[in-house]
Amino acid sequence: MRFRCLTYSGLLGKVKPAVRFLATAGAGSTKSPIGIVQTTTSSIYTTTELDPQYDLTKWGPAAKTLFSMHPSYIHPSELNYGLPTNGVPEFAFVGRSNVGKSSLIDALMGNRKLVNVSKEPGCTRSINYYGLSKEKTGKDYSAYFVDLPGYGFARKSKEEQQKWTNMIHQYVSSRDQSVLRRVFVLVDSRRGINNHDATMMDTLNKTFIPYQIVFTKVDLTSKQELYTSLGQAFSVINSSMGGACLPFIPTLSTVDKTGLDHFKLTMGEIYGQKW
Repeated sequence: MRFRCLTYSGLLGKVKPAVRFLATAGAGSTKSPIGIVQTTTSSIYTTTELDPQYDLTKWGPAAKTLFSMHPSYIHPSELNYGLPTNGVPEFAFVGRSNVGKSSLIDALMGNRKLVNVSKEPGCTRSINYYGLSKEKTGKDYSAYFVDLPGYGFARKSKEEQQKWTNMIHQYVSSRDQSVLRRVFVLVDSRRGINNHDATMMDTLNKTFIPYQIVFTKVDLTSKQELYTSLGQAFSVINSSMGGACLPFIPTLSTVDKTGLDHFKLTMGEIYGQKW
C-alpha cells in the first residue's frame, strides 16, 4: 500500500523556532534529549528538524468551508448498518476511555449536543458517524467525523474490550487513504502515551493510514507536565520511524478552547488537499 503524506509537506527547511526546549526521552532514559519546537501557531508542537514557521492560516478558507457546514448524527440504519461507500472524506477520533473524544467532536461541530458526552468512561461503544452537509437538512454529506470506541477501560470485561479493539482495527484496515484522511489519536496530556495508546499506534502503523497524536485537557496540565508528556510522546514516535504517525502534536482544551482554532486549520488543510 502506498503511503501518502500530504499535510505539512512544506515544513522541511531551516528551523526558526518561536520557542525551543529539550525534553528527555523519559525518566531514567539513556537516550539523548529530544529537541521540540513550539510553532508560531501556539498549540502545535513538532520536532526540531522541521520548520515551525509554516503558515497554517492559508488554509483558513478550507477550514471555514468545513466548519460552516451543518452537522448531524447518522443513524446506523442510514448506512445499512455498514460503512459509507460514497468516498466522502472521513476524520476519525480514537483514544482511551474518558480522554475527551466526544467532547472534542462536539466542540468541533459547534457544541450542538449531537454527541453523547459523558463523564463516565466507556460511553462510546460503537462506531458513530457524524455527517457534515452544506444543506441544513441535506443528506449529501461532504465530510464525516467518526467517533470510535474508547479503549483501555478496566471496568469492562476483557471480551468487551477486545470486541472494541477488533472493531477499531477492522474499521481502519478497511478504509482507503483517499477516504480516511486522518486518524487523531487523543492522549490525556497529564498522563502521556500508555501501553494501550502504543498498541493503537502500532495498529495504525501497520495500516499506513496517516495519524496524529493530539493532547487533550491541557487546561489541567502544568507547563512542566506538558513538556514531559511531549518528550515521551516524541520518543515513542521516533522509535517507530517509518510508521504512519506525523510528528506534529496539537495541544487542546475543550474547556477554555485552547488550540481549537489552530486544530481546525489543520483539519482544513487535510480537507482542502486534492486526492
